[in-house]
Amino acid sequence: MEKKSILSELWSKFKNPWQHDSFIIYFILFVLIFGGLDIYYSIWEQSNSKWTQPWEIARNMAAYGLTMIGASAVELVLSPDFQNKKSLTFLTLFISFLAGILFHITYFWQNNYSLILAGINVFIGIIFWIISNSDNSNLREEPFLQDMKEETSLHGKTWE
Repeated sequence: MEKKSILSELWSKFKNPWQHDSFIIYFILFVLIFGGLDIYYSIWEQSNSKWTQPWEIARNMAAYGLTMIGASAVELVLSPDFQNKKSLTFLTLFISFLAGILFHITYFWQNNYSLILAGINVFIGIIFWIISNSDNSNLREEPFLQDMKEETSLHGKTWE
């Protein structure tokens, strides 16, 4: 197998899961919609209070992004599916550290610019989540259908 650079490996991990409907549905329903409920609630709350404290939205966004980065970082570092393991580990540590700094700044910076930093955290978190779950067989139909075929082919073989 030809060795890829870390960037080409990450790019292929990012673009591969979009071929699977179950991945897309899970991503939209559970990661973006259900996972982001706190952000949507804070947007609704701020819109009702005439946008007096928009940094509250930024705080929720930064926490959401940091949570996604943290969970995905663990998954990426422990994954056996990467060729560039050392580069991936260094990159993951750097981005996790950067996300922590962005979160800290966003949390204490009470102005509209904090929304930009929080948006960067969310963007990085989403990218990390996609890459770390690109090989997740639980988010694909094929392994489930294959397991069903195997189980049904064995059904009744031990009957006498």
